[in-house]
Amino acid sequence: MSRICPSEVCLQLVVSVSLSASVLVTGMTGYEVPTREDADRMTRKIEKIALNARVPDSDSRLTQIQEKEVNAYLEFYSSEKLPRGISDPVIRMLGGGRFSGQAVVDLDETPKPTGSNNERESFNPMNYLSGQVPVSATGIFRSKDGAAQLELESAEIAGLPVPIVIIEQLVGLYSRTPENPEGFNLNDPLSMPLRIVEIRIGEGEVVVVQ
Repeated sequence: MSRICPSEVCLQLVVSVSLSASVLVTGMTGYEVPTREDADRMTRKIEKIALNARVPDSDSRLTQIQEKEVNAYLEFYSSEKLPRGISDPVIRMLGGGRFSGQAVVDLDETPKPTGSNNERESFNPMNYLSGQVPVSATGIFRSKDGAAQLELESAEIAGLPVPIVIIEQLVGLYSRTPENPEGFNLNDPLSMPLRIVEIRIGEGEVVVVQ
């Protein structure tokens, strides 16, 4: 995964690696076309969250972020931060901690898994897919006391349902770095930075609590 500066880590958490797995609600009902003005508002809110982290305060600080602001930021400002082979991410905030979204993944750019279990790997359906395909999923993002956990509920590749483990594998492959050669494990708990205590996903919005 591309490096993201500390003031933008909160966005990565909101999208929950979903800059890698990237998720979308079916039908896109009520989807608003992103604008650069929305993207600029998101940039200012990221800066506000980073500033809040540096200012001691016993009271909670809340930053409300609209779904359209996140998607505008993804469209206008995040392309250089996405892993190679991933494009057009869109996220929907469904409420109650649930989210959904999609991205286009170029499977020809997918790093190939390595390992000694060649027999089991030969049955991996990812070995028989290629080209640019939409990858989508839905899930729940839970957070409390500075820790978070992502749980995927369903996933599709090119409109066909696939096991959650396939999406977990994609995220692991695309998020590999020299510092983290194993990549990101969706099942691992997240330690939220910037003194973020909680991230509340509502309907069409998210609230960052510091």
